[in-house]
Amino acid sequence: GLLGISPSFPEHPASMAVYDDGTGPQLYVSGYFYTAGGLSAHGVARWNGTTWSSNFGTTFNFDSAYAMQVFDDGRGPALWLAGSGSGGGAFGANYGIARWDGISWTNPNTTPVGGVGGQALAIYDSGSGPGLYFGGAFSTLNGVSANNIARWGRPMCPANCDGSFNAAGCPTLNAADFGCYINRFATGDLRGNCDGSTVNPILTCNDFMCFMNKFAAGCS
Repeated sequence: GLLGISPSFPEHPASMAVYDDGTGPQLYVSGYFYTAGGLSAHGVARWNGTTWSSNFGTTFNFDSAYAMQVFDDGRGPALWLAGSGSGGGAFGANYGIARWDGISWTNPNTTPVGGVGGQALAIYDSGSGPGLYFGGAFSTLNGVSANNIARWGRPMCPANCDGSFNAAGCPTLNAADFGCYINRFATGDLRGNCDGSTVNPILTCNDFMCFMNKFAAGCS
């Protein structure tokens, strides 16, 4: 059901993700295409198992949407999309990333990205809760130096092993973090490498001391 502009510029889907906006899970597709099921789609469309729909709340350029991930940054699960800085629509004025919550599109950036835009999204927990990693050809995000990769999510705190947060979205430290860290250490999870050592054995008593020091320092 996806078509490009012409045989010379054929369709090329780049990313897929399943997201439930409250009406049931649907398959979202992004990439280089112009129509979906005969509807004007311009690079983003969704399939409910029977029919295509498109242009839900905004528009895109047909070649601007490169990657998608479903991620909860504390406001509930939402569909995040990375794309060309010149994509317009939900990407605004060269913002390069957009968030769809099933009702409206928003953008975490308040200033344009310094470069082409976003090309990849991935979710990773570095030890203090999952974050959404945004990669692409850019040098700044919101005026902050980024060097082609940046993380969006709740505040990072290495001692917040279990990834717990209070109602205000701030990391919380308690005894559960010790249990979490001990389990990581016991199973050889390299997220327990608190001191960042690179020589075997990677996990040692120094990592316990490192974790306790970070716990005592709290989260800022």
